[in-house]
Amino acid sequence: MRKFKSLFILLLLTVSMAATAQTTFKEAFKAYLETNPSFTNLSPENMRNVLEMMNSGLMKDYDEAKSTELVNNYLKGPFVENMVDVMLPYFENKISVDELKELTAILQTEKGKAYQQHSAKINEAYDKFEKIGADIASQFLSGQEPAPIQSINCPESYKKLFQQYYKESGMEDLMASMFNGLTNTMTDEQKSKMDKFNAYMLPNLCTILLNESYGTLTEDDLRFGIELGSNQAFKKQKEAVSSIMSNAQELGMSVVMNYLTWLQGQGVEIKM
Repeated sequence: MRKFKSLFILLLLTVSMAATAQTTFKEAFKAYLETNPSFTNLSPENMRNVLEMMNSGLMKDYDEAKSTELVNNYLKGPFVENMVDVMLPYFENKISVDELKELTAILQTEKGKAYQQHSAKINEAYDKFEKIGADIASQFLSGQEPAPIQSINCPESYKKLFQQYYKESGMEDLMASMFNGLTNTMTDEQKSKMDKFNAYMLPNLCTILLNESYGTLTEDDLRFGIELGSNQAFKKQKEAVSSIMSNAQELGMSVVMNYLTWLQGQGVEIKM
């Protein structure tokens, strides 16, 4: 009986320790995301238009004022927690709590904060990236061969430093993961067309990003990004982000399902 009681206590301690470890990792992960400029793309304000569009397609009795109220309540309420829960599995087996804390501390240095601030401005230009991509895709669909993207007039030293930054900061690998991940659910015919699109876009992405970065990202920012790219904890974080990019459609579906469940919990009738 005493042996059984000891085993039971040990089991309780093990479960408690596992729960504490999970909570600690989640807290460290949230703290890291708050200091990570790339997370601004998933910020409440950047998601507002996406959710409004979803409402117009999901709500049985769509009303614009009601939709705006729902979006506001979701963004102020469970949105961030839901996004953390969706991304957490991609990170928790690749990077430790201490490594997350190390990256958070690096991004909170003076140079790190400047890098974040300037990177956030680049992230705001993603709509322009999407438009460039859509224009190029339409040219491919119409049978045209788009001309290579030309870089803007900037010092050669900046171009060389940016090219190094693009590779060593992990941007090149992340972009490849994102574009290659788009083919996961395509037919062979669609994949063939997408392969041609990717073959054009991937070599030109560095120039597109260079054109948007010059005048915003400084040479000090680029050096910081290069140095950050050599950090072992950052490399592990990069692996996790690459995994997310490669499974973007699956992650996107999880986000949609979380929001759909929340809408139904608010008494919203969903189109069937």
